[in-house]
Amino acid sequence: MKKKGLSFPAIILIVVFFIVLAITSFFIAPIIKEKFDGRDSPSSLINDSQAQAGTTNSGGDTNTDMNSNEETPTQEESNEKAEELIDLQEQIPNCTEADWVYNISPVDCPLIGNQTKTWNKIGNCENGIEHDSSEIISCNPDIPTCTNFTYSDWGDCISSGTQSRSVLSSSPNGCVGGNPTIFQSCTYIAPFCSTGIKAISNTCNWALKDNVRVI
Repeated sequence: MKKKGLSFPAIILIVVFFIVLAITSFFIAPIIKEKFDGRDSPSSLINDSQAQAGTTNSGGDTNTDMNSNEETPTQEESNEKAEELIDLQEQIPNCTEADWVYNISPVDCPLIGNQTKTWNKIGNCENGIEHDSSEIISCNPDIPTCTNFTYSDWGDCISSGTQSRSVLSSSPNGCVGGNPTIFQSCTYIAPFCSTGIKAISNTCNWALKDNVRVI
C-alpha cells in the first residue's frame, strides 16, 4: 500500500508561506521595535533635552531681545528734559542782604534821637531775608553823620541781579550812619558750562550725563 503524504503543490505553498513570513518579519520587526523602544532610548532622551533647552534658550533670547529693544529717549524727550533743567536753573533765588538798599532820614540825627530807615528791594529774589518797608532806628545827635565815602570796586553781579562793594573810609572823622551806596542793580549773565547749559551759580560745578543733572 502507498503511504499517504503531502502533495508536491502543498509542499510548495507551505515553503512559500514561510519564506514570505520570514521576509515580513525581517522588515517589520525593526520598525515595531523602534516604535516601542525608541522613546526610552538615550538618543530620544537627548533629543528631548535638547528640545527643552532650545525652548528655554528661545525664551531667554526673547527676553534678551526685549531688553535690547527697550525704547531709548527720543530727541524730543531729551529736549524736554534740557528745557526742564533750564527752567530749574532760572528759578528765582532767595533774597540776601545784597538785594536790599536803605535810606535813612533825616540824614543828620535829630535831637529826639530817632531816624526812619526805609528799605527797598532791588534784587530779583523771593523769600530769604526780608525787611519791613520802614523802621525806626535810634541815633546819637552828639555824633556827626557820615556824608562822604570811599568805596572798593563793585563785585560780580549775582543771580538775583545785584552787586555790592565795601566802604573803605568815611568822613568826617568819627562819623556814623549816613547813606552809603553799597548795593546796586545789575544785569546778571549766567556762565555756561561745557555742556552749553546755564549754570545756577557763578561757577560750573555740575554737568549733564544722559540729560540728567549730576552734581
